[in-house]
Amino acid sequence: MKQILLSILFFKIALSFNPAHGSQFSGDQIIIVLDPTGDAQHTGRIIEDSFERSITLKLAELIKKDLENENIKVRLTRFAGETLEPYQNISFANRLNADLFINLNLFQDSKQINEIYIYNLMYNKVSDLWPKKFDDLFICPLEDAYLTSINKSIQYSTLFAQYLSSFPTKSFTIFGPYAIPFKPLVGLKQPGFAIEIGINEKDNITNLVQPISNAIKHLIQKLS
Repeated sequence: MKQILLSILFFKIALSFNPAHGSQFSGDQIIIVLDPTGDAQHTGRIIEDSFERSITLKLAELIKKDLENENIKVRLTRFAGETLEPYQNISFANRLNADLFINLNLFQDSKQINEIYIYNLMYNKVSDLWPKKFDDLFICPLEDAYLTSINKSIQYSTLFAQYLSSFPTKSFTIFGPYAIPFKPLVGLKQPGFAIEIGINEKDNITNLVQPISNAIKHLIQKLS
């Protein structure tokens, strides 16, 4: 019963958050940061005859190509052959004051229907959501950085999931958003979330580009 109540609380907060109170995208250009997991030294999981690091990078490049226009600028946290220092990707998004950060993860799955999992960083579903005030002179500890944008992150991931759930082509199933201690989001001050997708073939990522890109566009439209 306690777990059910906490889940209801999380869902109600996500739905009741008012975009008029600072959640909308602002400025002449919206900055989206895509973070494909892995780098030159971290291969990630094996998918067919390749590694997660190369396939997530390809997916990020395809989304960038489809999404980017004069109003939306898409930045990737790495390129092929690059080795990242710890938290370099997170620091990059923070320095850019990114409007949205999405960490991309893939794993091989035998199911024909892709499963898409959506994650928010959270350690405590009650105390993490208590009102907090941060000022410019406050040095925020790395592990608490996510608290500065936690309401936006919840709102954004919920809208993202809702759009994908209503996508006309049912080639995938949506799970989440789940609030968990998700390491790839640690240190992030900007609004963001992670997605993890099961694919049965590496070439299946081309079928994911349009739904993900459209979900991001829907999110921007709803909050602009």
